[in-house]
Amino acid sequence: GRTKQALGDLDGALEMFNKNLEIVTKLFGDHHPNVAIGNGAMGLLHHEKGDYDAAIECHSKSIAISENILGIKHPDTASSYLNIGGAYYYKKDYDTALNYINKSVSIYTEIFGPDHPKTEGAQTWSDLVEQAINEEDE
Repeated sequence: GRTKQALGDLDGALEMFNKNLEIVTKLFGDHHPNVAIGNGAMGLLHHEKGDYDAAIECHSKSIAISENILGIKHPDTASSYLNIGGAYYYKKDYDTALNYINKSVSIYTEIFGPDHPKTEGAQTWSDLVEQAINEEDE
């Protein structure tokens, strides 16, 4: 799937990602970290295709599994929050985007500290969304 994605065959990649997710789900069940990872990867692929609603659906599944299995204060959960926040940003739903992205910032700050690259990256996203909100208000 990743090779097809790298070659720009996003539909082919999505087909492969779906097959992979089916296999992983059969092996581990619906509530396993690898299923969360698979949903997150599909969400990013949908995002790349510009299908933000499908991306949000996949990221929502990933978040539900991550929160349940890994906990709210886990780096993978924070990453899922950041990913869904990005999808909402591109849909121009800035308030929802900011909510998810700031959850990510908070978790990364608590786990890694404010100067860690993951925290700084999430904070950059938060700043970008706040700028978009301010421009929208002008």
